[in-house]
Amino acid sequence: MIEPRDRLGESYATIAEDFAAAGYQCAGFVSGPFLRTPHRLQQGFELWDQEPSAATQEDAHADITNPEMEERILRFLREGRDPSRPLFLFAYLWDVHYDYLPPPPYDTMFVPEGARPFDVTDFASNPRIRPGIDPAELDYLVSQYDGEIRCTDDL
Repeated sequence: MIEPRDRLGESYATIAEDFAAAGYQCAGFVSGPFLRTPHRLQQGFELWDQEPSAATQEDAHADITNPEMEERILRFLREGRDPSRPLFLFAYLWDVHYDYLPPPPYDTMFVPEGARPFDVTDFASNPRIRPGIDPAELDYLVSQYDGEIRCTDDL
């Protein structure tokens, strides 16, 4: 799968199908647009949580965020987990893709000296985020990306 419109061929097996055949409980949590039901990657999962459904990658960051996904996953682990079976849990988190809007303290954790903060929202259409971006603004943008990664890692 390369393009957003691509679909998994029906003849392909997924890792979840293999785990399910081996007796695993399989749960998937998806917050980005490219792994949603139309792509057929949910095959083999008993639970495939993709709500609310972001129609486009531009909407995905506002649609569901890492803290919301964390709560959904923790709720499943408390209430839906079958402890008699091994677990395969798949989480596809979109926050690290864009917009880069990490919550405190991650929003300042990686900002280097000399970086110039600016509005980094609307990544796909923001005219300041472009080839040839000012190096001080690029440093700030990268710091926000790094903050998103660290926030995701800390979940």
